[in-house]
Amino acid sequence: MKIDRSILGILLPLKKALHGQEILIVIILKFISKNEIFVTIASGK
Repeated sequence: MKIDRSILGILLPLKKALHGQEILIVIILKFISKNEIFVTIASGK
């Protein structure tokens, strides 16, 4: 799975600006949640 550099370009400065890993995780989870496999794992847990 390859991460788009444009996504990293948004997330990395955002992480530095917010200084909040919880917020960064939420953003990543929302992005990953488009993946059906992740949704299956999340709903199974």
